[in-house]
Amino acid sequence: MSSETVRWLYMKNIFTSLVLFLSLVTISAQDPNILWHQVNIYTMTGGKVLPLDVDTISPTVDISSMASGVYYLQLYSGKNVALKKFVKE
Repeated sequence: MSSETVRWLYMKNIFTSLVLFLSLVTISAQDPNILWHQVNIYTMTGGKVLPLDVDTISPTVDISSMASGVYYLQLYSGKNVALKKFVKE
């Protein structure tokens, strides 16, 4: 497992998509008070690959076992939902 991480900033639409070459993804919000409750990763066809209950401000997700391809990362924080498309190389 790689010790490298990439940080995604949410609540500001900085990226339309990301290409990831790393095995760990750390998710953070622009607002440091946002607590993420759940992280889900889906395939392009809607199949759930990785469901995680996290309950933390800055969850880290291990994507090393996932095949290369295009995925969607869905985050839940209370009533807020964020969705981000990414490419795993």
